[in-house]
Amino acid sequence: LYSGNTAHRALLDYEDYLWLIQWQWRFKRSRNSHKGYLFRTVKVKVGSVWVSQNQWLHTAIMERVEPMPRPGMVPDHIDRDTMNNTRLNLRWATLTQNRLNR
Repeated sequence: LYSGNTAHRALLDYEDYLWLIQWQWRFKRSRNSHKGYLFRTVKVKVGSVWVSQNQWLHTAIMERVEPMPRPGMVPDHIDRDTMNNTRLNLRWATLTQNRLNR
């Protein structure tokens, strides 16, 4: 999966690729790092107002595969490669676990 007109490519499982290509994904570089994440902008209704939010590719995949086990958990890239978004490389983790895996 490519991000817009850039050379950033994500590694995905085939079934996720077929689902994700319906949207345009962009790349956002992480602070103080050469790494980054693919995301898309979505509109969500908050009360009576529509607002734009970023939906991260790895979060979209994890929410599709299995529901968040507990509130406050985040998707974690097991091998620390933010562009490897295969199901075997993603897991739900606490914020502490996620930060320790950097």
